[in-house]
Amino acid sequence: MPADELTPESFRQRPDVVRAVENPRSPRSVLNYMRGCDTAKPEIRDSLNQDETVRPLMMIWFQSGRALDAFCQPFAPVVRELKSDPPSLTGEEWNSLEGKAAKVLLADQLSRSCFRGCAEAFSYDPIARRAGDTQPRSHHRMARKTGHDQGRQWPRIHQ
Repeated sequence: MPADELTPESFRQRPDVVRAVENPRSPRSVLNYMRGCDTAKPEIRDSLNQDETVRPLMMIWFQSGRALDAFCQPFAPVVRELKSDPPSLTGEEWNSLEGKAAKVLLADQLSRSCFRGCAEAFSYDPIARRAGDTQPRSHHRMARKTGHDQGRQWPRIHQ
């Protein structure tokens, strides 16, 4: 299916998205879910720097409303782990560039879908800001490695 025909229903059926929802507690799953593909493959990551690949994903995330809220619920416990004391999303995998990007996506994007309509949806903003504040120094390396580089500055999150 061409990327420009991406709908919430077709997104839910993508094999890499299904696998991500089945194993939500890994940075790779978070990245694959948000990008709708296997971000471990260099050729796939490279395609995420092209407007024709990214544009349909932007439509999914910013115009599908509640269409994916129930589907992404397996990520809700992982989002809540962002507030664990002591921290539980640690170790080499979560402390890597991809792990840090995954934490930003959990706090800034998936929290909105997992907890839509509740104050909890926005309670992760300080975590996203703290994680985002460290990103400009390593933006280029992270963007290339995770497929988030579109020639833009790392966004300042919810200032």
